[in-house]
Amino acid sequence: MNFFFKQKTAYEMLRNLVGSGICIRDSLEAALTPQLIAEGYEREIISKVQNMRKESGFEVTDHIVLSIKGDDEIAGVVKTYGNEIAAVTLADCIDDKAEGEPCDINGKNVVISVKKI
Repeated sequence: MNFFFKQKTAYEMLRNLVGSGICIRDSLEAALTPQLIAEGYEREIISKVQNMRKESGFEVTDHIVLSIKGDDEIAGVVKTYGNEIAAVTLADCIDDKAEGEPCDINGKNVVISVKKI
């Protein structure tokens, strides 16, 4: 037996929620926790590294040595999320010996360098 469901548009979903008396605004938590902030840094680091790989002409399958130098908060992010950063960016190792111009990662000066293996 196959079931097919019509995909609703955002407008239809919102109309159903408003009509049911549910207030979305009151149910969303707007506070930024330290974990959410750290995850934001992680995503920004990954994005910057991927852009650096592309600008350097690396192939999608090329493995790299990744260097990230920042303040204590950035070091904590790399310590906590280093495995995820390495997996996504194909970094075989991550160290803190980065040299070069700092880049902006959510308002922090962070030096990131990539080297093809």
